[in-house]
Amino acid sequence: MRGLILTALLALTASPGWAADPGAVVFGDAAKYAIVVDASFTQRGPRAARGVIVWGHGLDGQRRDLRGNPTQPYLRALNEAGFDIMRFERAPEWDGNTRLDDIVGFLRESLAGLRQGGWKSVISAGQSRGGINSLLLLKSPGVVDAILAVSPALAGTDGGQVATRGEVQFYTMLSDIPHQSTRVMFTQFVADPFAGDEDKRSSRLREMLAPQVGAFLLIDRPDGISGHGGGNTTEFARRFGDCIAHFVIDTEPATKCD
Repeated sequence: MRGLILTALLALTASPGWAADPGAVVFGDAAKYAIVVDASFTQRGPRAARGVIVWGHGLDGQRRDLRGNPTQPYLRALNEAGFDIMRFERAPEWDGNTRLDDIVGFLRESLAGLRQGGWKSVISAGQSRGGINSLLLLKSPGVVDAILAVSPALAGTDGGQVATRGEVQFYTMLSDIPHQSTRVMFTQFVADPFAGDEDKRSSRLREMLAPQVGAFLLIDRPDGISGHGGGNTTEFARRFGDCIAHFVIDTEPATKCD
């Protein structure tokens, strides 16, 4: 698969105007899993960009297709700081818990292909299940330089399922992360039915995740923004976009957003 990915990428990047094609598929199959150019952002290509960010959408409990959902607006600050923005899109019939290994495997191979294609920095970002897919890359150090996880959610379509199944899976996922230089930003909001015990979650993240990564930024239940979709708001982008960009870029990243 790696050879096919790299061949396709080199063909795309050979032309200086490759990224201007709205929705161009960089890797994969649009009917299954695909990395596509995000037409709503400025694209510079691997030679001129500071790096590339691949953002993944969530997973709907009713199997609705979320590939048309807008990319979260906080990424505008990173785009303005020089990052190209792509999307990891997943057809609903190929998504879900039973396919998690295949999904993360495709994402990992694609991100490695982007680095081979010339982007100097490679970042994985995501909302809800997209955030979980990104966090699972921590089991493969060196694939990405940073992970931006907003309202990560593993399982369930209601709070009860999260409490009984999703939390157990989430902490199991954190229990065997190798030590690495990857920077991780994690955001959770009040009144998110998929977060489980939010106090417990923030405490366990500081205990289990922070010591294992290069830098850790926790945006923990900011005032005035709530719900599982809090990261979709322009208010979140306005207040935290620049801070997240500095966390990714700065030599000595801040560990909190003032």
